[in-house]
Amino acid sequence: MQKKWVTYCLLAIVICTFSWTIYTGIFFSNNANKTGVVIGSNDIELDEEELSVESEEHSYVAGDVNEGRNDDEQQAMEQGQIKDEENSPNINNGIGHVWQGHSPILNNTEVMEVQEKAPEFVTKTLDGETVRLTDFLGKKVIINFWTTWCPPCQEEIPELQKFYENLASSHNVVLVGLNITDQDYEIDVIHDFRDYYGITYPILLDETGDISLSYDILTIPTTYIIDENGNFEKQILGPLTEEMLNDVLED
Repeated sequence: MQKKWVTYCLLAIVICTFSWTIYTGIFFSNNANKTGVVIGSNDIELDEEELSVESEEHSYVAGDVNEGRNDDEQQAMEQGQIKDEENSPNINNGIGHVWQGHSPILNNTEVMEVQEKAPEFVTKTLDGETVRLTDFLGKKVIINFWTTWCPPCQEEIPELQKFYENLASSHNVVLVGLNITDQDYEIDVIHDFRDYYGITYPILLDETGDISLSYDILTIPTTYIIDENGNFEKQILGPLTEEMLNDVLED
């Protein structure tokens, strides 16, 4: 009789243990799933916000030369930075970098009169030729400061190319694109960018950042118009169209 009671007790313990194991397993599994959904979504949202902030901080800023900007300069930098992302296909250059295809310009552009001597510079073109500002004396010079990763630059460059093909000779002007190379990707990316946009006007390289610094480049794109004697005429902040540039030169 005593053996039977011991057997019954052991059997009851086994049944209770088994039932408790099943109950706790289901309970904690459900709670873990609920908690995991909340934590996972928060983590994802935080990561997306951080990436968005990093992207906004990188865009349109020409590196260290923007340190110490005042509020007016910051506001000027933000002018004309709207882009049509839905109609701007991403273009992979084959090296891992991606830039936006150009979209219609929806920006404000500021044109300012400047009266001082343009700083002389000596640099290389993308094709390795040596160029200096004084090479262009006797003609007006349009110098456009840009980078491959700047969306407003991407919007503007097809317009500059149209101006170069259609109107540059009639205005007796030289158009050059001065790439801020020390703030851009490697040279291969600039080559690919030129090929993709079909740029035929000269591209100069600012590999040290000294030219950008001497020309006080705080925002991109920035364009200077220099007269036949090497003096500044106008500074233009923001992207240009072919028509806008034609109008500025006719003023």
